[in-house]
Amino acid sequence: MELSDLITKAEELESKFAAEIAPIRDEQELRKKQAEYLGKKGAMSALQAELPKLGNADKPKAGARFNKLKQFIEAAVAERLAANADEAARIDLQRSL
Repeated sequence: MELSDLITKAEELESKFAAEIAPIRDEQELRKKQAEYLGKKGAMSALQAELPKLGNADKPKAGARFNKLKQFIEAAVAERLAANADEAARIDLQRSL
């Protein structure tokens, strides 16, 4: 696999993850989805397994893209959790009025 292929796959994972977590309202389901991507047997690990096949000059570029993907997933989960908490608080407030 070439660097461009790895970068394309990382971009696809990013888009796929964003689409998959958008409707999730349950924290456990959200964490489960995060583990599917960042866990030891997750999608990102499978992608990183291709790293040794790259030339030495491309490895830092691929590593940087993997770091960006990981940061994106972690930030997206944090955002989704915050949005879910805000929505729950809004619903509670409406009930109390």
